[in-house]
Amino acid sequence: MKYFLLHEDKRIVDSPQLINWHKNMPIQKLRWGTYHEIPPKTVFFIKENKNVYFPDIMLFPFLMISRKIKDVLDLYEPNMGYRQMILIENKNERCMQYFTPHLMRIDCLSKKTEYNFDHSEVKKAVLEQNRLMDKCIFELGEVSNRQVIVRQDFLESVLRRETIINFERAEIEGESENG
Repeated sequence: MKYFLLHEDKRIVDSPQLINWHKNMPIQKLRWGTYHEIPPKTVFFIKENKNVYFPDIMLFPFLMISRKIKDVLDLYEPNMGYRQMILIENKNERCMQYFTPHLMRIDCLSKKTEYNFDHSEVKKAVLEQNRLMDKCIFELGEVSNRQVIVRQDFLESVLRRETIINFERAEIEGESENG
């Protein structure tokens, strides 16, 4: 099976900009084991923007997915837990409901992985096949910044729903040439 590292799509210039999100979201609580401490629903105000575009998947400041993507994820991970995030843009009276899934963190990076200068982000992901679990989406456990990996079947289902997302294939150490 193939896996992919998700990235923000830089072509989306009018994505929602959350105001003071760090005050409303204790981001360290979004980790495995402390997720239950996040309120079931959180409201965020976003910067005024009459052209705001609400993408189906947002990676910053943390993973948020639209109802459409949540419905797809529920097909692959029916026991996934979520927290609801409501984004509101007051002046133009726009809002969007998102969901933050409770992702498992998996330590699966090979020694061949390439990192940025302080090892907080992966530049080129190389995953160890024998450490992968049967999850269609998960966080990389060995980096301080959140980086999300998705399995090919899930990604294809998301893309069939005309979702804009940037991704790159992760290499799999121990994978056959035909993998």
